[in-house]
Amino acid sequence: MQVKCLGAKAVDRKNGLIVVEVELDNTPDSMWISFFRSPKKWDTSIHPSGIDIRGNKLIVTTPESTLDREMKWVKKYVEYANEKYEEYEKNKHKEGEKEDREDLKEISDKLKNLF
Repeated sequence: MQVKCLGAKAVDRKNGLIVVEVELDNTPDSMWISFFRSPKKWDTSIHPSGIDIRGNKLIVTTPESTLDREMKWVKKYVEYANEKYEEYEKNKHKEGEKEDREDLKEISDKLKNLF
């Protein structure tokens, strides 16, 4: 699963903070969300655990003064989650192939006993 940011818009202002909706091209699944929420590097002003995910939208609440910097970090978090998800999918596929090979070997061994 690859998730792309399609755009963002300011949707509210609360207590001097701007609420930004970042639209995604997909609704992320739980595995992608777990990668998104646990990056190796983050900015102290905006950790992904503080970003709300609602369907295909990220809801970011930020001071206007740091808006540009924090949106750059949001993009980095999305890219990181995509990279980790891709690695996860590749490993899952490799494990499936290994299990298939093991199953086929086991069946072949059983067939040997029949002939």
